[in-house]
Amino acid sequence: MEIKTVAICVLFKTESSFFENLRQFCLQCDSVILIDNGCDKKFESDLRKTITKYDKKIIYHKNETNVGLAIAQNTGIEIAKKLKPSSVIFFDDDSVPENGMVRLLGDFIKKNPNTGLVAPDVKHSSGGIQKYWVKQGLFWKRRSFQQEETALLEVNTVISSGSMVPMRILKELGGMREDYFIDYIDIEFCLRIRKAGYKIAVIKEANLHHHLGDRQSWSGLGINIFPTNHSALRKYYMTRNRIRTWRLYAAQLPYWFLIDLGNFFFDSFRTFVLEKEKIAKTKAILVGFWDGWKS
Repeated sequence: MEIKTVAICVLFKTESSFFENLRQFCLQCDSVILIDNGCDKKFESDLRKTITKYDKKIIYHKNETNVGLAIAQNTGIEIAKKLKPSSVIFFDDDSVPENGMVRLLGDFIKKNPNTGLVAPDVKHSSGGIQKYWVKQGLFWKRRSFQQEETALLEVNTVISSGSMVPMRILKELGGMREDYFIDYIDIEFCLRIRKAGYKIAVIKEANLHHHLGDRQSWSGLGINIFPTNHSALRKYYMTRNRIRTWRLYAAQLPYWFLIDLGNFFFDSFRTFVLEKEKIAKTKAILVGFWDGWKS
């Protein structure tokens, strides 16, 4: 049987609610690869029991330690290559695809061979509406879907979860940057795709429900702001890898750099003004900036 789509999901301190997500992965994909980066023994035991119910549709790989998201994803990619699928789709363990999402993404790739990555429209658990930087003529505009649109044919970057990549693209461009460990892995990969001349698209009717950090809405002056409330350690990796990515792509993709520079100042503002543990997070951002620059 031809294998069309293989899902790759990295597990880390994953909760039991994941099993419903796993059911959706199995319903929509031909095979599911789970890379365990550090789950407790009870979850692992329950997972192994669940796997037996899916008639070898799930491949489970256990890492002895947390090797980082990028290495874990690359492990999944290498396993997927042996199955010879046409495409790979990445999921976070707390993301839930709506019915038919994977099929819609796969159909788009078939009809648009110059697409290097296609993503669903993300529905955030916080209630925030996902907006994308969309190319319009010579410029980029940040916006959500307009009523008549069915797809955004050229966007700047998207998150990893729910993104589908043809296997030929992974073979051509390689996997994820393992020195990033976590954060900005998906951003760097998107930029690599665009630098190679391929497009990144988002499909309106393909929906993914996603949880991002501990997001709580703040309202004032007629605007809503959603701080991520990530830990100081995550703030460090975000900043360090952001600076590394600037150094790699700012010259080739200047519009992206200017957009991300603005995002950096806005993210820092949200942290300094609206989040807890301001001192620890500020230190993490400063150290991350320095380590990213000197590397």
